[in-house]
Amino acid sequence: MTMLRLFILCLLLVLSPGWSLATEPSTEEEFVKALTPPEPASSSDTAEPAAEKPEILHRSIGGTQQIAAKPSVAMHLTFALNSAELSDHSKAVLTSLGRALERKSLRGYVYQLAGHTCDRGTATHNLDLSRRRALSVQNYLTKNYNLHTQQFMVNWYGETQPMVPNADEAARRQNRRVVITNTLQTFDQPLATDEPVVLMVKCHRGDWEETLEDGDALTARDLYAVEFKTTTNLCVYIYQVDPAGQVTQLFPNPKFSTAANPVAAEAYQRLPEPGYWFYLDDNTGREQVILLAAESSLDDPGTLCARIATEQSEKTMLAMNGTPEVTTRSFKVVVQEDPADSVDSELSAPKAAESETVTQADPDVFIIRRFFMNQ
Repeated sequence: MTMLRLFILCLLLVLSPGWSLATEPSTEEEFVKALTPPEPASSSDTAEPAAEKPEILHRSIGGTQQIAAKPSVAMHLTFALNSAELSDHSKAVLTSLGRALERKSLRGYVYQLAGHTCDRGTATHNLDLSRRRALSVQNYLTKNYNLHTQQFMVNWYGETQPMVPNADEAARRQNRRVVITNTLQTFDQPLATDEPVVLMVKCHRGDWEETLEDGDALTARDLYAVEFKTTTNLCVYIYQVDPAGQVTQLFPNPKFSTAANPVAAEAYQRLPEPGYWFYLDDNTGREQVILLAAESSLDDPGTLCARIATEQSEKTMLAMNGTPEVTTRSFKVVVQEDPADSVDSELSAPKAAESETVTQADPDVFIIRRFFMNQ
């Protein structure tokens, strides 16, 4: 009876996809295939019914679209007994994984590493062991490949989340694992800037992602997202302005993000939330993404945004490190845009006498403008 039970278990291990060690990725190409996000499904707005789109989206935002479930791989790595020391076999597997994560299609994402154990030993011991093993995987990847520590979110669960019941040693081997998951959250190197906030527009084409430069073109087939990071506590407002001057508030907006003002220092925010992307309709022209930031809340940021988007400058703005910067009585404005674009003369560099009219009641507003072409 024991032999029959063992035979059936071995047969299940071979035939069951959930239990199969043989089908587990081990080569660079297999890891690339397993962790690359699938092509987004064609749909309208997965976040809102079609009838409600005009209430939350302006003319040039076609809607939001979700990319399917997060890709993950359960790696049944081997370690020394009750240790986080990687075996030679495990290092070979992680070598393939590290090379895969350096690929252009994968290197721009944040990954979760989750450690799990079987039920051998105490729950406290297993929880610590799963932590040390997940950290060991992170250390191997970041020390040997062009990957950043902050690119990995490390979690550990001990024996609390078994894949299968811990019925025997074969099942326990299945439960001893480190799972890597592509969170679909984009990763950028930590900020090295004195500016209080930075703004980026990301584009997703096919299976890869890039940061848009000002003036780049998108089509209705492309997906895009807006990201910002802060270096200090701020109230942040972000708008998209279409070619006709219609304004849509992207942040704060519960349709696109659960975050709200004030935004804490060192915060990363993505619009829409990770896993979703904006897409354009077929109305062509120039799209602007405008960020306003201040230490305290603004009374009417929408009006200020509309003014920034439409005003024309009578002077060539002063450039510093390639970024035009002007100061007015109650605004500090940094506009990142094409050289031909400008703002009104009232926002041009003021005379010294004018700068003295700044009052304590007027908040300094930091403004960044990005733009791209809807083709």
